[in-house]
Amino acid sequence: IPDAQIAGLMQETSRVQACPFSLALGHAGWWNGPRVLWLAPELCPEPLPQLVTRLSDLARQQGIHLEERPYRPHLSIARKVQTYHGPDSLEPIYWKISDFCLLQSKSLKTGVAYVPLASWPLEAPAA
Repeated sequence: IPDAQIAGLMQETSRVQACPFSLALGHAGWWNGPRVLWLAPELCPEPLPQLVTRLSDLARQQGIHLEERPYRPHLSIARKVQTYHGPDSLEPIYWKISDFCLLQSKSLKTGVAYVPLASWPLEAPAA
C-alpha cells in the first residue's frame, strides 16, 4: 500500500471512536490450508464488528482493496500445525481490548513479522 494511502488512513483512523470490550476466547480450531491453530470467541461482542466496519469503510475510502470474505475474529496461536485433534471448546481466556493497532506485515525467511505503525485507544464516545 503506498505511503500516501497509509498516511490518509492513519489520519482518518485517529477520529474513530469505539468502546473497549472483552473477548472470551473459548473456542479452538485449526485451518487446514494455512495450517493455523487458533482461538476464537464463542460470541462476538457488539463493539468489535462495529469497529471492523468503521475501519473497513475508512480503508475503502482511501482506495485500499480489502478481502471480501467475512470477518472472523480469532487469535492465531501456532502456524505450520500439521493437524489438530484437541477439543473445540476450552475454558475461556479473557482478553480485555483497550486499543487497536495498524500493523505492517513483513514476510521474512523465518515467517511473517508484524510491525506496529500506530495505535489508538478505545474509549466510550462522549455523551
